[in-house]
Amino acid sequence: MKSIIKSIGLALVIAVCAMAVCSCDKTMTPSEVVGAYFNQLQKGHLKKAYSYTCWDKKEVEETIEKLEGLNIRIKDFETLSEVIADDGESAVVNVRYTYVYAFDNSETMEDTVEEEINLILIDGQWKIS
Repeated sequence: MKSIIKSIGLALVIAVCAMAVCSCDKTMTPSEVVGAYFNQLQKGHLKKAYSYTCWDKKEVEETIEKLEGLNIRIKDFETLSEVIADDGESAVVNVRYTYVYAFDNSETMEDTVEEEINLILIDGQWKIS
């Protein structure tokens, strides 16, 4: 009986260790970072979105303050390409996104934009610069 309990205990320890190893955060690619940034913008989670940038805290707070007063939302986005520099320290992700701006009188304006988003590698993590 003791050997069965020891075997079960050992199996549980191995399972917990395996789950811990598998759940470790992997480094996101530049495209994944940009995708996460736009996902958070779509949800209206501006602070979370700007956590994917390397902008200073004051700049982020000022930008959020300006955006919160506007009625703009990201409708959709698409990653077009990703290029990582030869030195591995910077990258460019090309995206296409559509945003909708609602005016006070219920009129809306929609526009689609293609943009290059620059990223840099900081402490092993890609950040939008």
